[in-house]
Amino acid sequence: MPIQQDAVYAPLDGQVVPRTDLRLVTPKETETLEDWGNAMDNCIGSYGAVAVDHRSYLLGVYRGSELLANAELLPNGTLRQLFGRFKQPLEASRDKAVSEAILSKALPALSRDRDVHGLTA
Repeated sequence: MPIQQDAVYAPLDGQVVPRTDLRLVTPKETETLEDWGNAMDNCIGSYGAVAVDHRSYLLGVYRGSELLANAELLPNGTLRQLFGRFKQPLEASRDKAVSEAILSKALPALSRDRDVHGLTA
């Protein structure tokens, strides 16, 4: 099933994480999430409906063609999960760089969406 690449996903897809050899990838289909779950031995493969409805924004973190981690960003701007295989944490400097890259690219779009829908305080 397709996952719409909206204003939050668009600036994230293919984004090179500064000061690293990593890049972010957004899932275009729920099957991608299943593939990621199998590769990472985690539960991201079961998040298809959540991704389609944009209740969470899910990402793959790649080094070249190798999937190193997955991330989950909530619509409120919380980076809920960022884990490698078997839900192991990334090395601290990579975790910080990836977290900053995701939030710097996604928060402007999430803020605009909240403003449009009257969700700001």
